[in-house]
Amino acid sequence: MIPIDLSQSVLFSLLLSGVLSLIIIHCARHLQLLVKCQRETQSWYMQNLPASARKRSLPVCRHCGCTQVAMHPLKHRLNYRAHACVRCHQTLYYSPASVREES
Repeated sequence: MIPIDLSQSVLFSLLLSGVLSLIIIHCARHLQLLVKCQRETQSWYMQNLPASARKRSLPVCRHCGCTQVAMHPLKHRLNYRAHACVRCHQTLYYSPASVREES
């Protein structure tokens, strides 16, 4: 029988629990971003704008009032794009990468 050093098994258990914790945290954040992308669409954004801005059919930045919106892919390998204000760079809403929207 090979003697097992208790300190090595404790260190291995701590290392394994740390790695598993990091994986769980990463998956939870990824899921949270996915839910946010599915919820915060252009129609959601337009419904939550002030009444004066909703009269226009184009999205208006609620932070600076700019009407120019730029699209860029998300870094998290989700199949979504972020639509952000050109002037203040605030993300306004998200859309699936396969859908073409006029901005």
